[in-house]
Amino acid sequence: MPLQIPTRKSPVRNSFPTSPEDVRDWLVELNTMPEGDRQRQLFRGLKHSNRLESNNRNRVEVLTILEPAVDDVLDDLAALYFEQPLPLPRK
Repeated sequence: MPLQIPTRKSPVRNSFPTSPEDVRDWLVELNTMPEGDRQRQLFRGLKHSNRLESNNRNRVEVLTILEPAVDDVLDDLAALYFEQPLPLPRK
């Protein structure tokens, strides 16, 4: 089964930040959003950043910076769903 790897593009002005300092600033702004919006924006940011060209050192550092935010989302989801009786409610 062939894998499809997204084509990486050069970042433009409106792109997700690729420098670690800019990602830290983005996370500060992200933390002011309501929880659902924050989770959607984090997912969008991860997906977008994966499609941008960046050197390996910056990419690893950016992912390390984003890791605690991703862990928080996973903890929120676990709290919502792991203690729910089966079958899970539709909402």
